[in-house]
Amino acid sequence: TRALVGCGRAARWSEAVHLLQVMKNDQLSPEEAAYTSASSSCTKAHKWAQALEVLRDARQSSFQPSLIMFSVSMSACARGHKWRHAL
Repeated sequence: TRALVGCGRAARWSEAVHLLQVMKNDQLSPEEAAYTSASSSCTKAHKWAQALEVLRDARQSSFQPSLIMFSVSMSACARGHKWRHAL
């Protein structure tokens, strides 16, 4: 999760998404912070579609994403001028 947080701060979205997938492939259950950090890195890099994919992935996991995660995803759509997707 710490590596994902670092990727989020640096907008290294592809590494963040990759690390999230590695966690899942290794049968680790990513925490909300991991999903939020991955989504945040996508948002900072203006990758709205990838941010929404991370949200979809989180929703299919064992927990309900928080308001923060939904907010990050909405921000990604706003940055990409894709308001319809945010709704």
